[in-house]
Amino acid sequence: FTFRHSEGKRVFLTGSFTNWEPFMIEMNETSPGVYEFKRNMKPGYYEYCFIANGRRVIDPLNADFGTNSHGYLASRFAIR
Repeated sequence: FTFRHSEGKRVFLTGSFTNWEPFMIEMNETSPGVYEFKRNMKPGYYEYCFIANGRRVIDPLNADFGTNSHGYLASRFAIR
C-alpha cells in the first residue's frame, strides 16, 4: 500500500483485514510525503482506506471503490 500526503504526519491503514481497527497499522514514511506498508495477503476480496489527519481517505491510486458495510467509502481489491 502506498499513500502520498504531507511529510512528517501519522498515516494509518485500515480495512476488512484489520476488522476496520483504525490505528492497528501505522504506515512508514519511506521518503518525504510517501507512506508505505507491505503485507502478504491470502487470496480474497478486501476493502480498505487510509486515515490521515483523522479522516478516512480512499486510495487515489485505485479506481475501484464503493460504500462498505459500515456505510462509508472504501477502496477495494481482490487477490486471486
